Amino acid sequence: MWKILVYASAHVSLVRTSPQLSDSYTGPLKETFNDITRSLLEECSFCAKVDAVDIVPSLSTKTFLNKYAYTGRPVLVTNDKSFGRSPGFDFEFFKNLSKAKQLKTCQFFRYKTKFKTLDDALNMDQDQATLKPGYTPWYIGWNICDNKTIDIVKERIDIPSFLPENLAFPNSKIWIFIGTPGNGAPMHLDKVKYPSWQTQLSGSKKWTLQSPPKCIFSCRKHFEVTVHAGQLLILDTNIWYHQTKTIGQNISIAVSGEYK
Repeated sequence: MWKILVYASAHVSLVRTSPQLSDSYTGPLKETFNDITRSLLEECSFCAKVDAVDIVPSLSTKTFLNKYAYTGRPVLVTNDKSFGRSPGFDFEFFKNLSKAKQLKTCQFFRYKTKFKTLDDALNMDQDQATLKPGYTPWYIGWNICDNKTIDIVKERIDIPSFLPENLAFPNSKIWIFIGTPGNGAPMHLDKVKYPSWQTQLSGSKKWTLQSPPKCIFSCRKHFEVTVHAGQLLILDTNIWYHQTKTIGQNISIAVSGEYK
């Protein structure tokens, strides 16, 4: 099967440059190639005309729904005044929630660190948490799915103004990602239920997006975008391979949710 798919992918490229070549195929083999080719083109339609992440100062709800929400086209919103967070929404905030047994999570990503649990990570040495000289770099993420904890977090962040309230948090989950410069998540594809938004609350993070291997002949292979504090990225992480890396001098804090 893999040989057929690879050959079919090559067929897509050849047909684009020399349409008459496809006419040389006859019978069932040609029909098989055409079926696979058509399937690949349809599956790669989301990235076929994307050469970079769109960058806009703000988004209206209409533009969000019509152009970005369900098309797979990524967009970075750079200057929406509704984005923000309450003072104190930082590492210490989550550390205190952990100590008070108010931070309930469903999933913890330790990435390349040695932390075994989120509580373990949030109770790291103070020099580590404050980036004192000689600290060991770290990057962690976790999924909050407890409604009480979600409500506590929601009180301290702003939901994107262009995102209709009835579409936000369809599965009552919030993701938090925190890390030091030079670290991030490796290239991967998510398996969440819906497309995602992620607001950068502090620090800066470089994203590398990569189209699926099956789309190698239809889409640009990869490109990068940097998200700074106060900016928001709309991305369907179920179809775009992606990796992140904290850059600059400050701790990166980002909050992410899905929309239906």
